[in-house]
Amino acid sequence: GSERMKTQGLFEFMVGSHKHLSQIIRYQTIPRATSESVAEHSYFVTVYTDLLCTYAMKDGGLKVDKLKAIRMAMYHDMEESMSSDLPYNVKRSSTKLKEAFEEINEACMKEMLKALPKEVGEEIFTLWYLSHNEQDIEGSIVEIADRLSTVVYCYQEILLGNKAMIPVMDLIIQVLWEISQKPEFDWFEPMVRSIMQLREEIEIGRASC
Repeated sequence: GSERMKTQGLFEFMVGSHKHLSQIIRYQTIPRATSESVAEHSYFVTVYTDLLCTYAMKDGGLKVDKLKAIRMAMYHDMEESMSSDLPYNVKRSSTKLKEAFEEINEACMKEMLKALPKEVGEEIFTLWYLSHNEQDIEGSIVEIADRLSTVVYCYQEILLGNKAMIPVMDLIIQVLWEISQKPEFDWFEPMVRSIMQLREEIEIGRASC
């Protein structure tokens, strides 16, 4: 039979640095009414990915590997257990910074996966890499789910009176709108429009106060 994989490194991985995701708080540079860990965020992104895959297949008529997409979502922010969470606007503030962060994150992922058998680590690294590069429909769906998780968090914060999250929400809504204008994502546009409507209602509410 085929050679069995050795599991002695598995527990080492389980209790390793990726466990820190439950203690790393997102949006650390912005005032917050509530806190969300990277682990919580990853859960929501995974759920949203599952749902978006269904809509993409049913409404968009797209061929989607749902299991692949869900696995990509699970691992998409794992490197942040070593590199920490960086604000979206900082990551995208310059090409040089973006490339530097990508290089750091790749090194972090490779270091974290060393405890696993080579073939397992390589498979997880590939899923993680694809989740950040939108080279296929699954990666693009994970990207949308990631942004939706941010919008949901911002919306809840704003309802609690945290005006600091309004610019973040506006930035991500613009990104989602641009994605929804691509022919393969026209099925997603109605949702973006509903989010934009909620954003307008927030503005009306602020004006009437």
